[in-house]
Amino acid sequence: MTDKVDKDSIGSPHNIDGFYGTPYVLFSRDGNYVYVALGLNVPAAWDTRSGHVVKRFLGHSDYVSGMDLSADGQRLLTASQDGTARLWDTKTGREVEHFVGHDGGVRSVARRFGSGGEQTGTLSAQPHHTIFGLL
Repeated sequence: MTDKVDKDSIGSPHNIDGFYGTPYVLFSRDGNYVYVALGLNVPAAWDTRSGHVVKRFLGHSDYVSGMDLSADGQRLLTASQDGTARLWDTKTGREVEHFVGHDGGVRSVARRFGSGGEQTGTLSAQPHHTIFGLL
């Protein structure tokens, strides 16, 4: 996979080296960034103006299976088949929170970001879900 977005590097999922799992794409509200997880364990932020990767979020040991982005674009939440969910600072790329305790891979995540408190919900490969940060 290249670090430049163009018609030749994106194409169909079948011509992206190392692709497996489910791809996820989220645009920032202002449209300046796109957050991509192409079935790999390292989601990335791409600058839509330059077409280059500007940030990689390192920490998962298996492929990323879901993502959620805060409305202000400052936090990215990722789910992984490594059994964790992680909350990232999009400016620094650093992990802010690490959610563990799942019996299997985490398939999906959602986070309620807001002044009234925050909640994180996860759905694991096992038939149950977990909600963190209930008030």
